[in-house]
Amino acid sequence: MQIIVPSIPRILKISPLHREHLLRDPVYAAQTLLSIKFDAFQAYAFRIGWFVPWVIDESGFGTGKSLRLWALAMLRCILMEDQWCYAFYQTYQAGKQIFWCHFEESFARNKFFRAQLGHVDFEGEKEGKDNTKGPACSTQHFRNGSRVMMGAPGWLQNAVSMAGITLSWALIDEWTKIEGMHKKKDATHNAAGNITGGIDQQILGRLRRANFNQHHPLWGNHCIFSATAESTNHPSQARINSFKREIDKGNPDFAIISFSFKDASNRISHSGKTFQEQIIDWKTIQHMKATFTPSHFKRECLGIRSRETKGWYSEEALQRCVAAGIASGLEPCLGRNN
Repeated sequence: MQIIVPSIPRILKISPLHREHLLRDPVYAAQTLLSIKFDAFQAYAFRIGWFVPWVIDESGFGTGKSLRLWALAMLRCILMEDQWCYAFYQTYQAGKQIFWCHFEESFARNKFFRAQLGHVDFEGEKEGKDNTKGPACSTQHFRNGSRVMMGAPGWLQNAVSMAGITLSWALIDEWTKIEGMHKKKDATHNAAGNITGGIDQQILGRLRRANFNQHHPLWGNHCIFSATAESTNHPSQARINSFKREIDKGNPDFAIISFSFKDASNRISHSGKTFQEQIIDWKTIQHMKATFTPSHFKRECLGIRSRETKGWYSEEALQRCVAAGIASGLEPCLGRNN
C-alpha cells in the first residue's frame, strides 16, 4: 500500500475563504501568520504599504520600519502566487543584519508561516563584497512559487547587475543612503537636471512582472522606500518632491508617511507591556536629544525633513543661488553628498 503525505498538513493550509480575508486585512494577517501585533500607528503604516503601490516611509528611529518591510514581503509571498520580492540594502551584510535576521526571530516560528516556506538559496561572493566583486543574494522560496530575495546590487556600479530581472515588489530600505552611493562620472541626469543613481537607472524598471491586475491597488506591482528623513538639501529631496506632486494631483497610487516615537500608545503589546515601553528605548531617545542638533533630532527621531541653519545663509538666499546655478547650466553643490 502506498501512503502519500501532503507537503502541507491540512490543518496548516490556508483555505480560499480565509486567504481572501487575510488579503483584505493585512494587520490581521500579520498577527495570524507571523504572530506580529502592531501598535495603532504601525498598523496604519502597514496598511498603507500593503494597498498603495508607491510609498515613502520616513518614520523616525525605533518605529519598526524594517520589521514592517519584512512582514509585507512575507505576507505578499504567502498569500499571492508567483510573487518575486526583492529587499535592497546598501551592502549585503547590512541586509543580513537588518532584514534577513527576522527569519530567526520568535514570530518567524509561527507554524502557519513555517509551513509555507520552501528551500533557501545563496548566490554571489561569500564575503558579500557587492561593491567590488559582485552582488551577493539570499533567496527564500515559498511553496506557491513566490520568493523573497535580499541583497545589494552593486550600487557603486549603478546597480547594472539588476538588468534583466523582473520583480513584483521592491523594498528599498535606507534608500536615502543609497542615493548618494553612485559614481558621479557614471551617473546620468533626469529631466529636472538631477543626478540619477542605481535606483532610477535599474531598479524601478524591474517592476514589470506579470500580475492578475496591474491597475488594482493590491495586485499590481509595488515599490516602498524606507529611511529616516533627511535635509531638504539632500539628493533624496527630488524624489520627495516628485511624490508630493502626484499626491497633490490626487493620485491614490502615491503616499508619503512619517511617524515617530511620540505616536506609540499605551495599548498592551504581545509581551504584556505597553507599546510605549515595548518598542521605544526612552534612554536612547533622551541621549540622542541631548547630543544631536535640533534639526538632526527632527530628522532622525521625529521623521521631519529639516535642514541645518546654524552658521548657514537663509533658505531664501540659498534657493536663489541654486536657481541661478541651474539657469547657468551648472550643478550646485551644497553639501558633501553632492
